[in-house]
Amino acid sequence: MALHACRRSARMAVFAVVAACLTAGARPGTAWQPIPAAGILSQPGSYRLADDLLVERSRGIEVQADDVTVDLGGHALRFAGPPRPGTYGIVANGRANLKVGGGVVGGFWYGIHASDSRGLRVEAVHFDDIPYIAINASAAQDMAISDNVFTGFRYDIEKDPRDHYVIAINTGTERAIICNNRFDAQVKGTTDDPPAVETVFVLLSADVTRDCVVAHNTMRATTVLSRGYGIWIATGAQALVANNTITNMQYAVCLGRAATAVVCRNRLSVDSAAGPTVPETCGVSATGATRCREFDNQFIGFSIPVNAPQTPGTDHGGAD
Repeated sequence: MALHACRRSARMAVFAVVAACLTAGARPGTAWQPIPAAGILSQPGSYRLADDLLVERSRGIEVQADDVTVDLGGHALRFAGPPRPGTYGIVANGRANLKVGGGVVGGFWYGIHASDSRGLRVEAVHFDDIPYIAINASAAQDMAISDNVFTGFRYDIEKDPRDHYVIAINTGTERAIICNNRFDAQVKGTTDDPPAVETVFVLLSADVTRDCVVAHNTMRATTVLSRGYGIWIATGAQALVANNTITNMQYAVCLGRAATAVVCRNRLSVDSAAGPTVPETCGVSATGATRCREFDNQFIGFSIPVNAPQTPGTDHGGAD
């Protein structure tokens, strides 16, 4: 009976979040305008990139208005120099109803930076050169990130110890859906020399993340990634994680202290023959979580399939 109720609540959560994301910020289409040479979009409207854009400035496209659509038109927006902090592909902080889609973004420290945003939509974008964070959206609301591809995670860049991460999606969001995306970490070099940074495909930030759905994504690394996290639900965050395929991350799904999540119907695996020996691998790590409902998941190759105080299919919780 409890399992049935959990499944029903998971379905209802999906429907509620999808409805909020699809209806928020809906607006009629307008005529397409070219993106100005300076890359500043100061008026609402729909803008299209006419050709590949290689920039040396720190902000490739800066959105200074609400209700803006950026169609990359099948082209690439790239940073011209070596990757460095303080560079942004598309920056739109504090904006409402930004839509970005249809092209490639690469080489910027932040591919898309949209903190304090409402109604952000990112669809059909290929982030193919990720030095730090591909999509950063802290303090956001009603966000949808779908049908994107994340490749080219950069492990060859020396970083400040405070920035020892490479992250595809970093967000603290109320009401969001992250679905149908592909994450592919190609790790080069010897198998005895794993990356010195932490790799996180989806990071749901501490305390502010509520009513988020991460579903139907494919996440993989070419070798078992030490310090690799498929989905990281940080301290106090809430999420539904369902129907994802996660391969070769040391921790497929990880819940921080006081986090709450439903984790169901995922296929989680590691291939110990595909890389360096990682002492401990875990499918679902939830030792400090307030509650973790875990059921109908498939675990392959993990030294610890579920690290939680109670058995799968029940409430999980415990001390730090």
